[in-house]
Amino acid sequence: MLLILVCCTFVVDFKRSAIMEDNNALVKYGMDMAVPMAIYTTIISLATLYADKVPPLSLLTMVMLLCGPLLMYKMQRKFYTEHQGEYGVSALWRMGVVIIFFGTIFTLLITYFVLEYVRPGFIYEQMQLLIDTYKQIPEMKDGEVTKTLEYMVENELVPDSFSYALNMFIATNFSGMVMSAITASIAARPTTR
Repeated sequence: MLLILVCCTFVVDFKRSAIMEDNNALVKYGMDMAVPMAIYTTIISLATLYADKVPPLSLLTMVMLLCGPLLMYKMQRKFYTEHQGEYGVSALWRMGVVIIFFGTIFTLLITYFVLEYVRPGFIYEQMQLLIDTYKQIPEMKDGEVTKTLEYMVENELVPDSFSYALNMFIATNFSGMVMSAITASIAARPTTR
């Protein structure tokens, strides 16, 4: 239902914002806000990569993931109020896409560097940990999932560092676009005075 409401808002709002908006200001602000988003998503990525060595980092990751929509809302709302509401939902959504896309490019590069040069065995370690965990569960011990994971490790079919980082980049961008659409529809509410 919320998705239908957001889509309808985009269609109605598109004509108004297409006429009124100045794309240069939108893209410039989006690029400026990509820097803090890059730092934010890189911290999440690094905390995820080191959570197996430092368990409290998994809690930090969860808190930061839950606060991501709030950060995006604050960025969109600040832009909306600074421009006295002349930008609509679709413009704020596009700005959010710019923020996420350019912010996660930096995260992609850092994640790849860490996986390739700092922790080159991370993916194999995680796969082996998963196999060991499944072997401790009686129903999963000889299951198809365990056999498939063992086959992947034995035949070196585990994704390489770049594939892992690229998949993280794609997943982050997709979820960020959805999140940005929702936060844009909330951030574009008229200010009450």
